[in-house]
Amino acid sequence: MKKRYKILLILVIILLFLAGTGILKQNNLRSLFQTNHQGKQEIQKENATEAFGKKTASKESETMAKTGSKKNAENTEKKNNTENKDNTEKKNNTEKIENTENKDNTIKAPTVSPKEATEVSITVHKSEHMLYLYNANTLIAQYKVALSKNPIGKKTQTGDKKVPEGEYFICARNAKSKFYLSLGLSYPNSLDAQNGYSNGLITKEQLDSIVAANNAKKGPDWYTNLGGEIMIHGGDKGSSYDWTTGCVAVDNPVMDILWQYCKLGTKVTINP
Repeated sequence: MKKRYKILLILVIILLFLAGTGILKQNNLRSLFQTNHQGKQEIQKENATEAFGKKTASKESETMAKTGSKKNAENTEKKNNTENKDNTEKKNNTEKIENTENKDNTIKAPTVSPKEATEVSITVHKSEHMLYLYNANTLIAQYKVALSKNPIGKKTQTGDKKVPEGEYFICARNAKSKFYLSLGLSYPNSLDAQNGYSNGLITKEQLDSIVAANNAKKGPDWYTNLGGEIMIHGGDKGSSYDWTTGCVAVDNPVMDILWQYCKLGTKVTINP
């Protein structure tokens, strides 16, 4: 009888042990399941958060892109407006300069009257197509000129259609010139004659004659192989373009001024 109780007791203990172990395992499984479930939920939350972050970042990027595009558009508009403004200002300035130049093209009287001008001289700059009128060392007027059809280089002989270069003086005045009025220049001067003689263009007698005339402030021989009859004159074409055969041409109103100021012996310098 006692043995049966002992056996039953042992069986009960074993059953309880097994039941307890099963419950424990079940609890462990539940715990593990809950842990896994919670982990999955956390992962889902993290994924949702990450997706939200990406979505937010995407919206921010889109917003920044729109803002950047707007700013770029504004900057482009500002740049275009600035360029348009600059172009308008340049155009206005150009028009002002052109208007000023047009005004400057109006023939102006010298700043000194003919009676006050005691030491008049002329300087022509061929490259500038300009004639400068001086009283002593003071510039009193400047005017545009026309030159020959072949203006580059200095005149050396008849027919070369070039304008002389060097130091000359007015040796003739012609009030009945076919080119309105004219002032004759002392070309060839002594240096021109010496060069011409060295190149076999004139004789020794012609050389001596030209040098003597220049020293006496008289007109040299204009009818040698060196050429001559070089004038400052007017004419219908005036200073509009290069058209002479070796002379310096000015507009007729300018010629009126030069006629008043330039007497025989007035120094004339012609530079390249």
